[in-house]
Amino acid sequence: MNRSVLTLLLLIAITGKVIGQSNFASDSIIEFGSGVVEKFPTFAGGEEGLKSFIDSILVYPSVGIENKIEGIVYVLTWVDICGNTSKHMILNEIQFDIDQEALRVTRLVKFKEPAKIRGIPVEIKYIIPVEFKLSNLNEKKKE
Repeated sequence: MNRSVLTLLLLIAITGKVIGQSNFASDSIIEFGSGVVEKFPTFAGGEEGLKSFIDSILVYPSVGIENKIEGIVYVLTWVDICGNTSKHMILNEIQFDIDQEALRVTRLVKFKEPAKIRGIPVEIKYIIPVEFKLSNLNEKKKE
């Protein structure tokens, strides 16, 4: 490999400038520096486990219910080398109460394993979609 490619790979590894996105909401993984990240952070139970975790603790804000607001809030977060999330930021605003609930929920996410480059844990940016769907709320009430 030439020196500039090695320098770029090292810079990406050091700064964590790789973005991963859970695809459980019909989204795909976004990766800069293609082929660099060998393994994205994993949640216990995989993507379905992450979706189930979020759904189980999500509290639909009453304003959202009253106004029949639905949608997906995308939360950008950093996943550190221990799998903890931090520096949460809303990428798309829907409604204040809904956005705040998405932040609350994603702050509770802890990945079982961090991202890895060449087998070494690295900190990366990661996008977590939080879906607000009224039909999901009705299913919760039945349980």
